[in-house]
Amino acid sequence: MKNRLNTKVLISVLMVFIMAIAVPVAYAQKDKKKTTKTKTKPKKESKADLEAKKTNLQADIDQTNKLLAETRRNKTLSLSQLVALNKKIEQREELIAAINEEIAVLDEQIEVKQDEIVVEDSALAKMKRDYASMIVFAYRNRNAYSNVMFLFSAAGFNQAFLRMKYLQMISASRRLQGVKIVQKQQELNDQLVSLEQDKAEKKSLLGNEETEQQTLAKEKDDKDATFRGLQTKEATLKADLAKKNTQKANTDSAIAKLLREEIAKQVAAANAAATQPKSGGTPPTKGGTTPPANPPAGPTKVTLTPAGKKNGETFAANQGSLAWPVERGTIVSKFGKHPHPVLKGVTTQNNGIDISVTSGTMARSVWAGECTGLTNIPGSGWLVIIRHGEYLTVYSQLEEANVKVGDQVKEKQNIGKVATDQQEGTTELHFEVWKSGGIKLDPEAWIAK
Repeated sequence: MKNRLNTKVLISVLMVFIMAIAVPVAYAQKDKKKTTKTKTKPKKESKADLEAKKTNLQADIDQTNKLLAETRRNKTLSLSQLVALNKKIEQREELIAAINEEIAVLDEQIEVKQDEIVVEDSALAKMKRDYASMIVFAYRNRNAYSNVMFLFSAAGFNQAFLRMKYLQMISASRRLQGVKIVQKQQELNDQLVSLEQDKAEKKSLLGNEETEQQTLAKEKDDKDATFRGLQTKEATLKADLAKKNTQKANTDSAIAKLLREEIAKQVAAANAAATQPKSGGTPPTKGGTTPPANPPAGPTKVTLTPAGKKNGETFAANQGSLAWPVERGTIVSKFGKHPHPVLKGVTTQNNGIDISVTSGTMARSVWAGECTGLTNIPGSGWLVIIRHGEYLTVYSQLEEANVKVGDQVKEKQNIGKVATDQQEGTTELHFEVWKSGGIKLDPEAWIAK
C-alpha cells in the first residue's frame, strides 16, 4: 500500500514537472520562430524617411507659392507664371506619391500586426489552458500527507533532498507561468493599441491625400487657364524668347572673352619669364634683352598651380553634393534642349539651369575657389566666374557683385545679389558649370539634391 502511494505521488510530481518545463520551452521556440520571420521582411523606405520627404516637398511648394505670388503682382500674364505653376504641380504630384507610399507602408505594418495578434492570442489561450490543467492537477493531488510521505519514503537524505527540490520547482514553475501569462496579455494589449494608432494614422493620411488631390485639380485648372491666356500672346512670347537668346549669346561671348583674357595673362607671364636673363647666361645687348633662339610656346589653356589642381580634384570628388548657388530656390529651367512650354515647334537651349528665388536673395559660391572673371552684360546684369581647378562655375543675372577678380572665395560665400526683372516680377539666377576645353556640364548633377 505504501509503495503504491509513493509511486502514485512520484508519477504525479514528474508529470507536473514535465508540464512546467515543456510549456515555457514550447512558447520560447514559437517566439523565436516568430521573431526570425519578422526580421526577414524587407523594408523599402522607412516611415521616418517618408515623413522627411513630405516635409521637404511641402517646403518646396511653399517656396514656389511665394515665387508665384511675386510674379502675379504684375497683373499681366507671363511665361514665368506658367513655369511656376508647372513646377508646383510637379511638386504636388510628388507629395501625393509620398503620401501614397506612406499609406502602403502603414498597410503593410497593419497586416503584420494583425497576423502577430492572431498568433499571440492563440498562444495566450493555450498558455491559459495549460496553466489551468496544471492547477487542476495540483489541486487533485494537494494532499499534504502524500507529499510528506513522498519525502519520508526516500531511501536516503540525498534522495529526500532531491524530492524536496522537485516539489519546490513545481511550485515556482506555476508562479512563473502565471507571470508569463500576465506579461503576454500586456504585450497583446500593447499591440492592439499600436494597431489602432496605425489605423487612425492611415485614415488621416487618406484624408490628406484626398485634400491634396483636390488642390492639384485646382492648380491644373489654373495652369490650363494661364496656358490659354499665353497662347493669345504669341508675338510677345517670341519677342521675349529672342531677348533671352540674345542674353544667352552675350553670356557665352562674355565667358569666352574672360577665358581668353585669363589664358592671355598666363601667356604674357610665361613669355616674360622666358626673356629674363639667367645667372651666368649671355648678357643683354645694347638694343635690349636678347630673346632665346627658340622661345617657348605660350599655353593654349590655363595652367593650374598644385593648389588649384588639388581644388579641382576635390570639386570633382564632391559631384552631386556641392552647395546650392542660393540658400533656397526652385529650378524652373533645366540644362539642355527643351520644347517651349507654349510655342509649338520651338525649342530652347539652356547651357545651365535657372533657379527662381525670392526678391533680395544673394547668390553664393558652391565651392571654394578663385574669382577669375567679372563683367557686366547689358540687359543681364553682372556675371561672375569662379575657378575650381579645371572647373568653372558661372553666376549671372546679378544686380550687384560682391567680389573682384583675384579674390579667394570660400564655399557658400555671398558673391552678389540676384537681379529682379521688374517687368515680369521674377528673380532668377542663371548658373552654369564648365570644364576646361569649353565642356558645358549639367549643374543639377553637381549640386546637392
